[in-house]
Amino acid sequence: MVRAKARRQTEHPDSIDHAREAALQILARTPQPSSEIVARLEAQGFTEGCIGEVISRLAAVGLIDDDEYAAMFVRDRRDRTGRSRRAVALELGRRGLAHEVIDRAMEQYPPEQELEVALRFATKRLSGKSGMTARDDSPSDDEWSQRSGVNRRSRSDRELQRIYAALARRGFSDAVSRSAVKMALDDHDLTA
Repeated sequence: MVRAKARRQTEHPDSIDHAREAALQILARTPQPSSEIVARLEAQGFTEGCIGEVISRLAAVGLIDDDEYAAMFVRDRRDRTGRSRRAVALELGRRGLAHEVIDRAMEQYPPEQELEVALRFATKRLSGKSGMTARDDSPSDDEWSQRSGVNRRSRSDRELQRIYAALARRGFSDAVSRSAVKMALDDHDLTA
């Protein structure tokens, strides 16, 4: 997500020192990919040649490392926010990272882990909603239950739909979402 905020234009568009200071201020807040730094320096009015030189220098000393940024980003989205591989890769692309960088970073999130990540998310959602009561008035064969293959009277259909929808918003496929909800319900039923 490359953002170019409206900033005051620099009085020294060719000054490498001023551009370096501006880049260091950006990096002082949080690690950023090179594309974000380029966009923000362009928004401040620095010339292309000046920006290229600053990016090269900062990369040479290790202050900008798109590979490390992408790897950190993948770990964060997989472990902390529970996103699918597809969602993580798309977000990295929106942040302006090269396809090769994204591919290398995604190696630490193999497809086999997606169900594990979805299951962890669904389990967390179920345990956070454990105070729900059963709905005896809900039909056991409603449309969503038939499509998802999940039919449990101990959970409301609406709550299961919410978990299922949350998984879909995180980019998980229908099959992975369905499996995660079923497995989370099975685990929850065993511990309840």
